[in-house]
Amino acid sequence: MTVLLGFDGSKTAAEAMRWAGRYADAMDDRLVVLRAWQYPAGTVLPRASHAPLLPPDEVQEALRQETEQTIAEILPGQQRVTCEVVGGPAAAHLVERARDPEVRAVVLGSRGLGGFTGLLLGSVTRACLDHAAAPIVVVPDGFQTADPVRSMLVGLDGSDPSLAALDWACAAGRALGATITAVTVFSPDQAELRPDVVVELRSRAEGDLERWCGSDGERAALRRLVVDGDPRAALIELAANEQTDLVVVGTRGRGPVQRLLLGSVASALAHHAATPVAVVPIDRRP
Repeated sequence: MTVLLGFDGSKTAAEAMRWAGRYADAMDDRLVVLRAWQYPAGTVLPRASHAPLLPPDEVQEALRQETEQTIAEILPGQQRVTCEVVGGPAAAHLVERARDPEVRAVVLGSRGLGGFTGLLLGSVTRACLDHAAAPIVVVPDGFQTADPVRSMLVGLDGSDPSLAALDWACAAGRALGATITAVTVFSPDQAELRPDVVVELRSRAEGDLERWCGSDGERAALRRLVVDGDPRAALIELAANEQTDLVVVGTRGRGPVQRLLLGSVASALAHHAATPVAVVPIDRRP
């Protein structure tokens, strides 16, 4: 299997490389570092005040040397790493490569070298989250990779995407030796409810979680947790409080706007979580 890293030379991408290297090594996977490039917009007609553009082969070679040097610095001694430099839009290349069933995950930094530094999520990362057929792992800006993944948090709401996320997390957890906590968020639709109604709804949520997790095989050992509040805020807070190494969610849940390419919970986590987040598409069960 292969872990695919989208790299653009940014500081966030460098940290994503460190995370991807440790993850690929733990999974005994090959790591492919993919770097895409394009000539800047507006350079079709060169201007005298600008330096002449390098020909494509020279650009390719310069970026290859730079990327290989970064790999040597960040992942010294790691053998199963290859570097690929391609011309064209990065998102298009990553989405196409993610169609390969041998790609276990695509790892990206939350922000790249784009000009809009105030954005919480880069355009390439967002496009891959919306369109890629493989799980996308988003490593947040400023994250410091330490040990390999030892604990995982999976958000469940009973939807097919969330159950696919649980399948993926169980397979990864088995290989990594990581503990897994399955979480559902109890969020009553009304602000004011009688205490007995709240107790009944919470009991139903606990029963739902037990049913979704099942009682056979490795799932029987899953830790189960029901928490209160808005799913987006609750999962972000829980991941921070429990120092979770990886949060896993499906691409979409049971929200009312089913045509959205990325669900609101997955989007909020990818934007705001302080820990890496894996967003798993429904058609990529292990």
